[in-house]
Amino acid sequence: ALAAYRLEKARNPSASQEALIAKAVHAVDSTQLDYSAENAAYFMKPGVGLGALNKLVFQFRKYQQGMIYLMFRNAQQAFRGDKEALASFSYMMGMQVVMLIASWRAASFKNVLNSKVGLSSLVKD
Repeated sequence: ALAAYRLEKARNPSASQEALIAKAVHAVDSTQLDYSAENAAYFMKPGVGLGALNKLVFQFRKYQQGMIYLMFRNAQQAFRGDKEALASFSYMMGMQVVMLIASWRAASFKNVLNSKVGLSSLVKD
């Protein structure tokens, strides 16, 4: 929030304190996930399905839920013409592609190192 506040203040030095705070709150709300119990999906709440175990079982699934929501929300807003959502969605999808390529390259390099034929051909070159 502090970084968003400072960026907005540098971008618009004549803005009021309230406007700067509102911009910072909007930046945090639109990019960070809410991990509170009130924001959990119905099946993740205690007392549903597994009872008290739901909180334990779905403890680390809120991140995935939040990221999927963020991706679909940005895609929906981007197709409606929102430029900020389009930029956010493009950055997220671009990072997904970069990580996919990086993991593919790491896996193929690991396969070369693990095979005797691949390793000997790597050493000869």
